[in-house]
Amino acid sequence: MTSWRNNASQQAQDDLDALFNDSLNAAIHFLNKNKAFSPFALTSSIEDKPALVAVGHEKEFPDSQSIISYLISSLQSTNDNYKAIGIIADVSIDQGKNSAIRISLEHRENIAIEIIVPYSIHGIIRKEIKIGEFSASSIENFIWILK
Repeated sequence: MTSWRNNASQQAQDDLDALFNDSLNAAIHFLNKNKAFSPFALTSSIEDKPALVAVGHEKEFPDSQSIISYLISSLQSTNDNYKAIGIIADVSIDQGKNSAIRISLEHRENIAIEIIVPYSIHGIIRKEIKIGEFSASSIENFIWILK
C-alpha cells in the first residue's frame, strides 16, 4: 500500500506529524480530566502557530456529528489562514465495545488522513490512559475540497 508520505513534501510530513502529536496529547489531556471529550479542532497557521478550536455549550449541538460539521464548515471558510487542520473526536469502535480517539488530519498540499487510536482508561482516582495500536488510512479532503 502506498503511504501518504510518498506524495507529501517534507514540510507537509513535518506539519502533519506535529499536528498528530499535538492532537493526541490534547485528547489524552481531556480524557484524563473528564474521561471523555466533545469533538474539537487543532489548527496550524501559516505562521506555525497552533490553535485549539472548540464549539460552545453542548446544548447548542446535541451530538458529535453536529459539532464536527460545524467545525468543518467554520474552518473551510477560513482555510487560507492554515496549512494543516485536525478534527479530533472520541469514538466507539468494535461495534461499541471499545473507545478510540479519531484524528482526521488534512494539509493544504492535498493530503487527508485519518488515524484511529484505541484507548482504555484504568483507575478511579488516579486515571491511566492506555493507548493501543494506531491504524491510519487516507480519507477524502474535508477542508480543502478539490473541485
